[in-house]
Amino acid sequence: MKSSFLRSLVFTAGKDVKRPFLKVTVNKYIVKMDHTNTLRGHTYNILCLTHGDGLVYSGDVGGTIKTWKDNKCINTIKTKYPMWCLIYNDGILYSGSYKVINAWKDGKVDGTIPASDVGVFCLAFHNGMLYSGCDDPVINVWKDYTYIIALKGHTDGVNCLKFNDDILYSGSIDYTIKLWKDYTCIATLVNHRTYVNWITFGHDLMYSGDENGIIKVWRDNKCIASLEEHTEAISELICIDDELYSCSNDRSILVWKDQKYMHTLATHEKCTDCFTYVDGVLYSGGEDETIKVWKEVGLLTKAALK
Repeated sequence: MKSSFLRSLVFTAGKDVKRPFLKVTVNKYIVKMDHTNTLRGHTYNILCLTHGDGLVYSGDVGGTIKTWKDNKCINTIKTKYPMWCLIYNDGILYSGSYKVINAWKDGKVDGTIPASDVGVFCLAFHNGMLYSGCDDPVINVWKDYTYIIALKGHTDGVNCLKFNDDILYSGSIDYTIKLWKDYTCIATLVNHRTYVNWITFGHDLMYSGDENGIIKVWRDNKCIASLEEHTEAISELICIDDELYSCSNDRSILVWKDQKYMHTLATHEKCTDCFTYVDGVLYSGGEDETIKVWKEVGLLTKAALK
């Protein structure tokens, strides 16, 4: 999870569970997941991952951004402050850091936005507009590096921003999720008992993960289930096909299907802080300063394993 970590910059670790390869039963099939590579080069905790145009980008607490192609680092950018979030849009990589959002093109600064007086924790794009959430209650909206408007309603910092259709969902340290349309708050969802760290969408459902390691499942803005398998804070969530993947400070990446825990896909040696998925490959980054590469290599029947 990013919020408490960013405030203290204390390196924490969860239980030591090492499962670099796993075969699990899903219905009548066995899903074989392989750890195919570990990317090294960062010298600080990796806080964020994103991808675009065939490249993977990683940012760390030391202020370094690395660009990866075919699992090889092809470019390194060094800045002064922690790299808390990355997002790629229309050929531009945007990074959120201390007080500033930088726009990068071909490894060089294309534009700079003085975004806040604190850290920029999350970014989202929609209809050509850039939205930023910070360690204060305000969501700022930008267009072409120019300030447009501030969305006010939260009472504490904003950890995550996600669009679903034309509605912006924001998760906050104030324990709530707010829905925004046309720059106006149209609803507030209350069910978490601590910081909301991440939001994602899949198959008409919304999933939100919190500081206690609990994932809430929402349909039509109503909480319909709580998933409680992680032992520490949720860092990020992503839906891949009909499965939900969750990474956590407990080092693990868990896979869920139909609101049920299915198996543990991966573990880092320390907290797992982020991941991104592209072209059938899942990349996970952690406080062990590595990016692990995971790939589904096939389905086997039970009979085939005998």
